Amino acid sequence: MRIPDSLLQYNYSKNFSRTRGTLTDLQLKLATLSEINKPSDDPLGNSRVMRMQSRLNDIEAYQANINYASGAVDNTISTLNKMNDEMVSLQSKFTELNSGITSDNLEPFAEAVNSTLELLVDLSNTDFNGTYLFGGTDGATKPIEYDKENKIVKTGTDSLAGDKKIKISSTITQKFNISGKDLFQSVLGISGNLDLNAANGDSVTENSTVYNSEGKEFELATELTKTNAHTYQLTYTLRDDAGSDVLTKTVDDLVFDEESNELQSIDGNKLTDLHIVDESNKIDFVLDLGSIRETNDTADLNNKLNRKADIFNTLITIRDNLKNDKKPTEEQLEVVSNFKEHIVNMMSYAGGISNKLTSAESILSNQSIELQSLISDEKDINIGRTSIDLMSAQYSLEVSYKISSMLLPKSILDYL
Repeated sequence: MRIPDSLLQYNYSKNFSRTRGTLTDLQLKLATLSEINKPSDDPLGNSRVMRMQSRLNDIEAYQANINYASGAVDNTISTLNKMNDEMVSLQSKFTELNSGITSDNLEPFAEAVNSTLELLVDLSNTDFNGTYLFGGTDGATKPIEYDKENKIVKTGTDSLAGDKKIKISSTITQKFNISGKDLFQSVLGISGNLDLNAANGDSVTENSTVYNSEGKEFELATELTKTNAHTYQLTYTLRDDAGSDVLTKTVDDLVFDEESNELQSIDGNKLTDLHIVDESNKIDFVLDLGSIRETNDTADLNNKLNRKADIFNTLITIRDNLKNDKKPTEEQLEVVSNFKEHIVNMMSYAGGISNKLTSAESILSNQSIELQSLISDEKDINIGRTSIDLMSAQYSLEVSYKISSMLLPKSILDYL
């Protein structure tokens, strides 16, 4: 049977194109060192690689979060350690002061207290990567301000509270900060429940004891009055030891969430605490209402004070008293001692956070290595085998060129 020349030419052209395509694919694989350069190369393998690469990208994002948080925690621990060293030094000064062998000149001790005060203020405003460590959720505003002229330390924002959190996995969120509220401020927490079924106008009261920077006791009377569904009015009154009112204030619109029954806002602000300051009586504390809930039970409130006074204004009072030849009281020394112990506790707490972040980083690193290995197994080429295939394809192409000179029609140019 006679085979037409046109059929031979067609089959040759088809095989020639296939050989050139194979050669191009092999060259691309060697250039990229990848078996899969487009989805059609291996649809199933490409799908597996995409899933693993997506997971790997998530891990890298979590690792970046952990690296940032670890840096912040390390700086926090370092700052707390400096505070602790300073408080240890100050306590030794107070021990010397009360030893009975010192001179009547108390000015050097006043200077030592002032030095500690200024250092604590500086350390409280430590920043990391442009964010204040102890500013709570507001890391852009300096948390502590020292008004030397009026001899008072104030907070730079309405609240130093708030937790900074990062995601360290798809299901786990980790807090990585210590707020200024937790570290420095005297916080009176009121917890318990309000009667969800109470009528408008019904009220519940709670009496607590707070202290000023001189250690004097004051009574805080709080009254919560229901004004509407899930809405209350707060009135608080401070009384001195003689029973006289020194401060009274009313705050409207304490709104509770209908579903969670938690306090949602105070006077339109999404805060659950109030910063109460009375400079004339040297009172400075935070009233935390965040643990109050609305329930179907009878109203029942209780309170707890984390520490008697804030350390800054206590040190100011001690310093000024020393300048007037008056030694610190037992109550003031107790505030200093409690703050030093509190710093140690916060260092331990921060150390626990650091350990959690380190463990999470180790787990993510192992997962990353495993995923990279699986992706490599799925898409990386065998360089030796691919090189041999490339040489074979190149040889086939060269043979095809020689055959073409015999099969394809010649033109007059071939004879010139």
